[in-house]
Amino acid sequence: MGSCWAAPLGGCKGAITGEHLFTKSIFTGKKVEVTGVPWFKGVSREISFEVAVGNILCEYNNTPLGASPDPAAK
Repeated sequence: MGSCWAAPLGGCKGAITGEHLFTKSIFTGKKVEVTGVPWFKGVSREISFEVAVGNILCEYNNTPLGASPDPAAK
């Protein structure tokens, strides 16, 4: 398994998963306009939510609102 960004908090479990870079639920469309990203070289671009993910969290730390997927943790 790769390194989980939240590893210092402990409790990491599962594979590294895709973490959405934008909170998808606050947008109405399927795309978002992005500006200021260095690799876009000063140009605004429209990107879909499907590509706006970063593989930085393990399955445990990527659950909605930090809820535990472990039934024993309830």
